[in-house]
Amino acid sequence: MPFDLGSKPPLNRIIPAFHKSRLSYAIRGGPVSLDTSTLQTDRNIDSVMGRALTGTVIITGGNGQLGSEIAVAIAKTQPFVHLLLTARHAKADDVHALTTRIRLIGPRSIEVLPLDLTDLREVTRFAEQTVDRVRRRELPPIVDLIHSAAVASYVVDELTLDGFDPVYQINCVAPFLLTVGLLEAFRAGDGTLDGGAKVMYVGCSSASYGRLDYFDHNQGRDSRPPGTPLSAKEGNIRFGSSKLIASVALYALRRSLACTGNIPLDIFTLDPGGIAGESHLRTGAPLSVRVAHQTRTGLRPFLRMVSRSSINKASVPAKVIARVAFQREAVENSERERYYILDSEYEAASVVSTLRNGPQMAGRLVQVMREAEGGKDRGSPSSINTLPNEPHAFSKGHSAYPRGSAFSVSPNHFQPRSQPALRRRRQLLQRLCLLAAVSFLVTIFIFPSWRAIILPTLSLGLLHPSEDLQLQTVRYYDLSEVQGTEKGWERGERVLMLTPLRDASSHLPMFFSHLRNLTYPHNLIDLAFLVSDSRDDTLQMLSSMLTEIQNDPDPKMSYGEISVIQKDFGQKVQQDVESRHGFEAQASRRKLMAQARNWLLSATLRPTHSWVYWRDADVETAPFTIIEDLMRHNKDVTVPNVWRPLPDWLGGEQPYDLNSWQESETALALADTLDEDAVIVEGYAEYATWRPHLAYLRDPYGDPDMEMELDGIGGVSILAKARVFRAGVHFPAFSFEKHAETEGFGKMAKRMKFSVIGLPHYTIWHLYEPSVDDLRHMEEMEQERLEQEQKERERELAEKKQGTKSKSQNSAGKPDAGKGSSEGSAAPPAKDADKEGSKQAKL
Repeated sequence: MPFDLGSKPPLNRIIPAFHKSRLSYAIRGGPVSLDTSTLQTDRNIDSVMGRALTGTVIITGGNGQLGSEIAVAIAKTQPFVHLLLTARHAKADDVHALTTRIRLIGPRSIEVLPLDLTDLREVTRFAEQTVDRVRRRELPPIVDLIHSAAVASYVVDELTLDGFDPVYQINCVAPFLLTVGLLEAFRAGDGTLDGGAKVMYVGCSSASYGRLDYFDHNQGRDSRPPGTPLSAKEGNIRFGSSKLIASVALYALRRSLACTGNIPLDIFTLDPGGIAGESHLRTGAPLSVRVAHQTRTGLRPFLRMVSRSSINKASVPAKVIARVAFQREAVENSERERYYILDSEYEAASVVSTLRNGPQMAGRLVQVMREAEGGKDRGSPSSINTLPNEPHAFSKGHSAYPRGSAFSVSPNHFQPRSQPALRRRRQLLQRLCLLAAVSFLVTIFIFPSWRAIILPTLSLGLLHPSEDLQLQTVRYYDLSEVQGTEKGWERGERVLMLTPLRDASSHLPMFFSHLRNLTYPHNLIDLAFLVSDSRDDTLQMLSSMLTEIQNDPDPKMSYGEISVIQKDFGQKVQQDVESRHGFEAQASRRKLMAQARNWLLSATLRPTHSWVYWRDADVETAPFTIIEDLMRHNKDVTVPNVWRPLPDWLGGEQPYDLNSWQESETALALADTLDEDAVIVEGYAEYATWRPHLAYLRDPYGDPDMEMELDGIGGVSILAKARVFRAGVHFPAFSFEKHAETEGFGKMAKRMKFSVIGLPHYTIWHLYEPSVDDLRHMEEMEQERLEQEQKERERELAEKKQGTKSKSQNSAGKPDAGKGSSEGSAAPPAKDADKEGSKQAKL
């Protein structure tokens, strides 16, 4: 059967189709129709509810290990949604504990209803009643349906009343039937960022071992009696097959919905990864499975270093599910099928290869649909006798909702606890705390012997009885949490961005344009500037631009903590190209620059910083993602390649930063011949080091992620982990192994066993500053151009005069008919006229 986006879907007999303002579809129980206008929640309904609720979120298995954490995460982040949780036993103790836990978060609208997924008739009734409640506006439309209920078993189980393997029915058939049954209750999309509803199926990595045909023959029992133990491998295949079939069927349903009508329903699977802790979804798990799970739980910190989805506490995937369920994005078309593994998004077909096989998906969809409609005869006498004759499908009319059988918390009007009640409770707690504090202080002052015992214990030794209760401010920092990782922007790692400035007012507009374009979260970047030995208005312009960027209307534009430090170091070298790059000034200039860098770093590095990014203000062009690009390498010190553009008459481009290099034997031998305070600098004939330079290895078409180990580095752009500086590495303001400043920093970092790399094919561009010779040459070129233009104007003027003279001679050479004989002798000879014309042309 063909099955693609352009063909007629196989479920056109049951999938909704829109006709004008009515929504209708036919199921074996008869046609059901619903006016789509009743799916909208207006302000009048909101006023009756007492609070403007944005929609309903249904979570199956709401009292499970993962389902309960999902409910808590949504309750914390979405206070204006109605939580409808399902559980097999709605009055169980864990359900009561969950609702109490959610109530402690704050006023929330929540109810828990019983739902046994092993009974398809009960699933159908639940769907009918929920649709009826939405139709009668007792519930807001459903915005999210999260299939969290699941079960795994390592024994051959009795078939359900519907004739299915319980693992298959709970993990696949029941979620599919519930999704189809609730179609009329989903929120209708309006094309906005909030349009449409989502169905999220909680998958599992075991689906990669599953088979689509596992349950086709005798429900995978192979004539084995109930209670027969299964191996760990077969149990995982059984569980993974149920998850795989469910994912395929739901993705196929999504395509059918997209082809049949404008139903804005986004269906996708999310694999939460391994979940630590005690799980109740396994039945008869063999010892090997239990030991493996306990081992993975114990090794969780180490396994997460390899893969974040390897194993986590249930709260970690729950937060991801809560975030994905309410992502603000336009409703995707059927060609955009997503599959999440924790918080990483993939194309669904790249994970579930069956999605590329349209006919196989169509066949599986039809089979699951038939099974969900009424069960199916599996060929055994017991199953024949237990299968019901009534179809499990929608029928005309809906019975009243049996509120008396549900454990609910304000299920009817979603009234949260009133504000006066909350205020009274808060006041009571405050009074009790105040009374306890006063009693404690009075006890300490009245009984000195108690003071000597209690104070050191409560203060962890910071307070002693002889100190008269002098409280101290203590801050605790765990530096193991700020080591720096390759995805710091996801972990909220803070970056300290340092920029030394000297007579840089002309560069600040360009520098701040780069700051605005950085893609690393600005709130995670702290800026620090050192203004030293400046004679222009660098400080005033810097303050003005910082105020402007911090007051930007875009809330994502402002940065974190900003420090501006002013300190002069007596730098005498001028800022022109010849002075800054002259050989004689290099040693003293580099040492003073090292002092400036160390002052700026030591004054601004905080215990909360994971990374330090040095950036010069005169960088002309750099990728907006440079911090993330360098951070992804996860090295201790990383630098890019630095070039500069040149005029065409100078070659167009040129390597700029020659301070990034690998050590050579020639340079080591040269260092042994120099004085103790000598400083080797690159790019000068006085020091022929023959080192491999990062700049000269650039290939415009090379891999930008290629790494090269370095010994010395340049200072234009450096990203280093903060732990490098905390370990004692700095910019030597003296001759360290015959090097200073950034090159000495690289040498020192290598000596202390830190990784120092450069990216030869990842290039940023420094501003071109012409030298005196360049300026002189440009003046000569400009003078030649002006002279050439003057000659061109004179030539055009002469040609114009010659043309005018020729016309006047031609008119004089044609006499009138009456005067030709008398005036002909007065005309000059033709030869003389030619000579005169030639003379004029020369002029």
